[in-house]
Amino acid sequence: MELKYFITQLQLKIQANTDHYPTNHAKLEYAISQLKEIALKQVTLRLQGDDIQFENMTELYTFLQNVFDDPNHAETARQELKILWQQNRDFAEFIAKFNCIVSDIKLNEVAIKFALQEEINMKLRNLMIHHSVLKKLEDNIKLLQDLDFHLCALNTHKSIFSRSFLKPTTFFSASSTQSSYFSFKPSYSPITSSSASSVSFSESASSFDPTPMNLSNARRTSLTAEKKTRRV
Repeated sequence: MELKYFITQLQLKIQANTDHYPTNHAKLEYAISQLKEIALKQVTLRLQGDDIQFENMTELYTFLQNVFDDPNHAETARQELKILWQQNRDFAEFIAKFNCIVSDIKLNEVAIKFALQEEINMKLRNLMIHHSVLKKLEDNIKLLQDLDFHLCALNTHKSIFSRSFLKPTTFFSASSTQSSYFSFKPSYSPITSSSASSVSFSESASSFDPTPMNLSNARRTSLTAEKKTRRV
């Protein structure tokens, strides 16, 4: 955690609990108890037993800033702003980082608005073509937030649409029961001389075979001498 955020949290905590920390000594004790690692080691050098070598919280803050704070906030912030770009980062995360950086740079509002337009990703830039840059920085940030919200909603809609309607759908499964509804397998059994006599007219009509019968293979009964004499 950066030093300025740590100091801000300490100030808010002590201010909200003045009844718990009524004296400077009590405030210093609480603040030092929240330090860790190298920061605690540095402050420990200013302690002599139970005696804290700081008059008040302001002196403690100054000591920490002299040891850990960046001596050139503005130049560091400018370098961070040069390499800051939203890319695929969430807009809320991006704008929070952007505001933290520009707070350390003494830029006028026009320069900050220009820097913001340069750092947003290409999708928001394309949407901003249809909008004018507003006078107030807060209004521009609100506009970008609204555009980012609609862009996210559009991407979500496209994702749901592609999953629901663009995937191939199988209307019938290949189960044996459903396959039997849509299959036609004609089966014909040829009529032979041995079976022709046992088939009735209704049966033969219902099982009509359009293939011509081959009568050449049917057996012929030989005539007796008496039958031959009668024919003569």
